[in-house]
Amino acid sequence: MSCLQSKGVERKSGIRHINTLLLKFPKIEKKLTEVRTAFVAADKDKRGRVTPEEFSTFCREEGVELDPALQLHIFDESDMNQDRTLDFQQFVVVCAWIYLLQGEMPPSMKAFAELYDMVIDAFMYFDKNNSGYLDRTEVMNGFDEGMTPQIRSAAGSSGFARQRFEELDWDHNGQVSFPEFLYAIEKWTATGEDEAPF
Repeated sequence: MSCLQSKGVERKSGIRHINTLLLKFPKIEKKLTEVRTAFVAADKDKRGRVTPEEFSTFCREEGVELDPALQLHIFDESDMNQDRTLDFQQFVVVCAWIYLLQGEMPPSMKAFAELYDMVIDAFMYFDKNNSGYLDRTEVMNGFDEGMTPQIRSAAGSSGFARQRFEELDWDHNGQVSFPEFLYAIEKWTATGEDEAPF
């Protein structure tokens, strides 16, 4: 059982339908701003990307207690374009792995824990069978829950949910992993970049 699935077994999502998730977006955005501050601090050479060495320094300075080999492994897993650096979205993902693997975050990383608890709740809302992945049906059903008939009709909920799934499933393998989900949430809530998709 993965660490994400273990979290799913431990706790039940507080999100009952899509509107509950939407109401959390401002708080998620606020926490992402705090994580961005940590990213800027970790980026010692100020190039807008975090290297493996900078990530190792960040972990040491923040009191992360993961084995250095495991730190490097999660860095590599989060480096989605395999250029040996992390942009902000990838940094958000690698810090999620720290949270999932370490369990508790150091006090200085409290914003990270609050952010990831909200995103895990959102992921669990869609992942009804607690498989650790989202499929198209789960995502479409999740977006459909809580929509009024008027919104469903105006938005064309089937096409709307299908489009959201395509945005989540960026590697187009028919499943959405937690890192893909987190990546999309960060993009959807990014200030001044893309409009939220709801």
